[in-house]
Amino acid sequence: MKSVGYFIDTARNGNEAIRKIKHKFFNIALLDINLPDVEGIELLRPIKEINPEIEIIMITGEASIDSAIMALNKGASAYLRKPLQTDDLLNNIKNFLEKQNLSKARRELEQQLKDSEEKYRNLIEFLPIGISVSTLEGKILDTNPYAFKVLGYNSKEEFLKVPVLTHYYDPKERNRFVKLNKKKGQAKDFKSIFKRKDGTLIWGAVNSITQKIDNKIVYLNVFQDISERMKAEEEISDLAKFPSENPNPVLRINEEFVLYINKVGQNLFKIKEGNRIPILLRYMAKKAFEEYNSQQMELKLDNQFYSLVINPLKNKGYANIYGMNINELKEAEQKLRESEQQYIQILNSMVDAIHIIDKDLRIIIMNPAFKQWLKKLNLDADLIGQRVNEAFPFLQDKVINEYENVLDTGKTVYSEESTILNDIEFFTETIKSPIISNEKVIQIITVIRDITERK
Repeated sequence: MKSVGYFIDTARNGNEAIRKIKHKFFNIALLDINLPDVEGIELLRPIKEINPEIEIIMITGEASIDSAIMALNKGASAYLRKPLQTDDLLNNIKNFLEKQNLSKARRELEQQLKDSEEKYRNLIEFLPIGISVSTLEGKILDTNPYAFKVLGYNSKEEFLKVPVLTHYYDPKERNRFVKLNKKKGQAKDFKSIFKRKDGTLIWGAVNSITQKIDNKIVYLNVFQDISERMKAEEEISDLAKFPSENPNPVLRINEEFVLYINKVGQNLFKIKEGNRIPILLRYMAKKAFEEYNSQQMELKLDNQFYSLVINPLKNKGYANIYGMNINELKEAEQKLRESEQQYIQILNSMVDAIHIIDKDLRIIIMNPAFKQWLKKLNLDADLIGQRVNEAFPFLQDKVINEYENVLDTGKTVYSEESTILNDIEFFTETIKSPIISNEKVIQIITVIRDITERK
């Protein structure tokens, strides 16, 4: 796995694995069902409690249906038998990493939408996902346009008058949603069938967080219409059935020719069944067949952005291509980049020396005032990517301890330091404040004021 660019770490037993997972983030764990000190299945729950995002692949030489079901029920993502087939293992790893990257991108986007009231409102109004606030009793308090439009309502005012329960096809699903929030404080990727105003049905996915606002328990909800996604999942489970009226391009190809293409694909690629594979797809299609591995790419067709996944089928001699229009996502990303640029401009305009570090204590952002202060001290101002203790080896151990304390507790630390550099003593006042996403500290913003003259 190192040969394909993955970082690998190993543990000799279950206790060592738990210690490592507590102190370091891992995307995927390969867990043997038989360990020297504990049954592998017994580690599933504690590993998931430490890192809910981790994907766990169980490995065993003596597989049984019961053990497989037990492992999957307790949180395993996949179950593989020894001897391992390299292609199967790498395909599982790649799919899980892609899933995590998509989830991470969505979470970061949602979190950044809440950073400030201005950015929140500007992005919320144009974001192609539904945002709403509702009470435990089922009253909708606030919403953005996407949420009420996707459910068929003409205005926010009309939508707010309708109880949440009205939108559920099965009222029991509402009870399940409430129980999840009560038990875990959130509901992740809650899928259900919802009713539009005209009675038509759609699949929806809700990510919800329980919050207390003005002494009232409310749900902050992110809603997406996943009807197309559910249709795609159904198609993948039965690859012989292709949607002739799918609003996105769908193709089936062999190594040279197009075996099937729906109407949308014909219009976008200007080809028909029996034609050679479009030039735009040939390189990735060839790679998919050579490696027998899914390939993903993005194309701009007719001024619209599409994400395409090429899935080759072993021993079938063909690959299926499923496209998804991602134009709205690209527009949202552009708005987010513009918002982030405003954030950087604000940092750059501040007179205090400011830098931001990530959870590995690496410097990722520095404002001009910080660079100017470094030059004043005759220090290197090119520090992006360096760890704090590498950039400033003269810092006292307590400074690094303060950063680690902010990462652990999520609390701001105020301090004053005296530092001697080149036989000159200077004094600083420092504020180390956490940047939190999904209840975890992901970065620390540090504000430094030189108070030598005051001293």
